Amino acid sequence: MTKPVAAQRGPARTVLAVILALFAAALTVGVLVPDARLAGGAADPAADSAVVARQIGGIAPQADPNLFVLVSAPGGVDDPRVAAAGKLLTERLGTVDGVVGTVSAWTVPLPALISQDRRSGLIIAHIQGDEGAQDRTLTAVRAGLPQVDPDIGVRIGGPAAVRAEVQSTIKTDLLLAELVAMPLVLLVLLWVFGGVVAAVLPVAVGVISIVITNALLLVLGHAVDVSVFSQNLTTAVGLGLAVDYALLLVRRFREEFRVRGDTESAVTATLATAGRTVLFSAVTITAVLAVLLLFPMYFVRSFAYAGVIVVVVSTTTVLVGLPAAFRLLGPRIVQGFRKSDPAERGYWAAWTRVVLRRPAVFAVATTVVLLCLAAPFASVKYGTVDDRQLPPGADIRATHDVLRTDFQAGALPIAYVVVPANSDPARIMALSAAIGRVDGVVAVNPPPLQADPRSGATPRPSALLVAAAKGIEPTSQRGQDVVSGVQRLARADGLQVGGGIATLLDTEAAIGRIGPLAVAIVALVAFAALFLLTESVVLAVVSVIVNGLSLTAALGAIVWIFQDGHLSGPLGFTSTGSIDSTLPILVVCIAFGLSMDYGVFVLARLTEERRSGADHRTAIVNAIQRTGGIITSAAIILAIVLIAIGASRVSATKMIGIGVALAATVDATVVRLILTPAVLGVLGSATWWSPEPLRRWAARLAVHDGAAAAPAVEVAEVSS
Repeated sequence: MTKPVAAQRGPARTVLAVILALFAAALTVGVLVPDARLAGGAADPAADSAVVARQIGGIAPQADPNLFVLVSAPGGVDDPRVAAAGKLLTERLGTVDGVVGTVSAWTVPLPALISQDRRSGLIIAHIQGDEGAQDRTLTAVRAGLPQVDPDIGVRIGGPAAVRAEVQSTIKTDLLLAELVAMPLVLLVLLWVFGGVVAAVLPVAVGVISIVITNALLLVLGHAVDVSVFSQNLTTAVGLGLAVDYALLLVRRFREEFRVRGDTESAVTATLATAGRTVLFSAVTITAVLAVLLLFPMYFVRSFAYAGVIVVVVSTTTVLVGLPAAFRLLGPRIVQGFRKSDPAERGYWAAWTRVVLRRPAVFAVATTVVLLCLAAPFASVKYGTVDDRQLPPGADIRATHDVLRTDFQAGALPIAYVVVPANSDPARIMALSAAIGRVDGVVAVNPPPLQADPRSGATPRPSALLVAAAKGIEPTSQRGQDVVSGVQRLARADGLQVGGGIATLLDTEAAIGRIGPLAVAIVALVAFAALFLLTESVVLAVVSVIVNGLSLTAALGAIVWIFQDGHLSGPLGFTSTGSIDSTLPILVVCIAFGLSMDYGVFVLARLTEERRSGADHRTAIVNAIQRTGGIITSAAIILAIVLIAIGASRVSATKMIGIGVALAATVDATVVRLILTPAVLGVLGSATWWSPEPLRRWAARLAVHDGAAAAPAVEVAEVSS
């Protein structure tokens, strides 16, 4: 499997020049190609709510306003100057192309458009088109609003404005995260390797991988919908995985060079062992992340695009670029190399022996701790992200805070039902009456202003607007129950329901329909990969189970922190009492894929030790000793990158960054260094059981290391 890579004999300078040329081209693409990535995509485009969302602007735009203009003044909305300004703003807003259904407190006498203290009035409108068109229209709105008296405050809000602000904030925060993470990663690598050249190589690979992947995503964004949030995964996986793989190859090259004293033979041996492990790990992670393509929401699919591309780019750069660098730099990479204790006397070996003295105790205790961490996930509540994902100081967030506190609750419909043209009036009246009897519904009305109403016009679709009782928050469980009841009645009549809660319920339904299949495929891919690596059914099953334990523990911690609001002060976010419905499946696939990286490192070395003749206990001790340093170093680096991303001011990004950081840290420490050796100690020789036909089939594929080169004497500088 590694012969084409190991046989590379092209001039090292030419190979590196090609990589640098691709890097320069990617930088050029990043500057010249407009960014078409979007900040939405959490809805199933085929769901009823998504279909209605595309229609409502032409039916009843006031039912689904996505643009608000808040006008405030000390004199209140009744002040003639404020009223004149409100009317002027309403008129100008209505003239912007793409804006429909403009209504304000000064043009329509609706109490819901006036704050309870009458100091603020609201202008609402609907921006038509997809997210890209809405962003362009929003820019035109900002430029086209007239200047008013300085003592009259004018603020823009609404879902379209929130999405644009989130998009801008993520880009700024991600740049800051990269600037903070890169020097810290370099410092860790300097500590690990003790030499500048060896430390710089993994960072260089990470930077190249991130830039090339971002360029490819920019181009892809003009062909399909790509979420701006995918940039976070590109940075995390691009830097984390590239550094992991480069760490493994640089470490192995230094070992081989120390033993062989010849650059070319050291490169060949490195690719035949560590290179094979990297390629195997990359194929597995790619397959796991590709599972996200099963979901219809482009927000989720974007993580598959970013993940697959960055893994392929990182792996190619590592397996092609690093051997060229090894050939070019040779002995300089070995500078700072520190010989550690033999495998049987290192720190990790001593720790593993402690675990193996009482393996059942450690296995049970660790499992109990992980289950306790996972317990909060049993009370998870799903919701949608809103303006509160922005920091409290953001202007748009402040606008929505005023809307929440000063305006009448339930001013907008909790749901709306699209009624086709030429519908039977009696049937619609019966449906309206039935919806009105749903617990929590107080009124079912036609929209206050139909779009372009004209007497005698051809019949056209309309909408029933469903108003909820005062005090029912749209994102609450009570609100979801109300809309769920409306959906059941409307769908029984063949009609479709729209609105924010309907979108949430449809998204949950899509995840519930596809999620179990996705999890099953991830588990099956992991099992197949680990079985081919170890030729043991028991070892593969155990590894998948302990991976699952670490993931559920991380999900429980996410619920405890973000849903329940613990640590909201130190982490700087506002808890809404729920988490985004797409978060668990993202964390499962991303964290599971990354944890497979650590699992492959340990199990590849464990299998190699076993095949070299070591008994079961010695193989465990040596495998942990020889990979413990790499895994902990890699976990520290990945945690640095993810926590830097998790420091974002956008809470959705914060959840992903901190959530995956927790999962990776728990997996690299508790699972790999405590639970795994403990369980293997309990199982004993049964660890290696497999049906003979399966064992022969796996052996023919020869996935494991060590076939192409004699193993180097272990002198791992990061293992003690």
